[in-house]
Amino acid sequence: MIRNQLPAGAGTRYTPILFEKSLDATTINNLSKYFTDHVDKVYWTCAVYVITIHAVKHFMKEKEPYRPKKLLITWNALLAVFSIWGTCRVSHQLFTGIMSYGVDGYFDCDYQETDVLVAFWKRLFGLSKIIELGDTLFIVFKKSKLSFLHWYHHVTVLLYSYPVAEYSARHGTISNVGNWYSGVNFAVHSIMYTYYTLASAGIRMWRPISMTITTVQILQMVGGLWVGFYVPWWKCGRPLTSFIMVCTIVMYGSYFLLFCNYFVRTYIMGGKRRRVEKKKE
Repeated sequence: MIRNQLPAGAGTRYTPILFEKSLDATTINNLSKYFTDHVDKVYWTCAVYVITIHAVKHFMKEKEPYRPKKLLITWNALLAVFSIWGTCRVSHQLFTGIMSYGVDGYFDCDYQETDVLVAFWKRLFGLSKIIELGDTLFIVFKKSKLSFLHWYHHVTVLLYSYPVAEYSARHGTISNVGNWYSGVNFAVHSIMYTYYTLASAGIRMWRPISMTITTVQILQMVGGLWVGFYVPWWKCGRPLTSFIMVCTIVMYGSYFLLFCNYFVRTYIMGGKRRRVEKKKE
């Protein structure tokens, strides 16, 4: 049984707006089936992505940086609006659920999707991970530094969003872990892309803001590690070697180390270098 299917006649606790008014359980289930039938294409997408960004990076070595400012502002603004909208659906359901029932009460070992809009935005969340690959093109065309953290994060998020989620749905693992994953990610990205929009528009951003965003991302990874371990193993008694649990812990664990390394290099070691340079001046 595929557990990411909505029961017939499922409704929503939210007031639908715009295109959301036409959504129903059948539409969401058909969308889920489409993603299920084409999940193998994610591997090809990741391979093409990695090859393309490094090819463009090599191509731009002898070229002048290309900085399409208006396009970048529009890109970041659209992703910010998308993330805020998703936050109002998936993140709201996650956070209010935890506040109402507590962590132990919210995470259900036999979870079943019941809300049409939450289910729809969780499907869009997975789709957005493909769209967000476009972030990297702006970096390589501008000839900015392409870090391992950046492209590794994009690839692994996409792999987790589709193949791992598909395995979870088909083999009866805990869907609430996915609620945490998509809900917290929506919330963090709504802040992150709003910041990027303002920065790309030329608005000088206060340094502590970017430090705070990175700190929130690190805390997101800590929470993901805890939920990924606690729910399958401790609460639901699933074996420690369960596929979904291992993937969750490996992904969040690697992100935690990489983001901590980025924080130290950028805000601690980088800050020291700037102070030394100022003294020399």
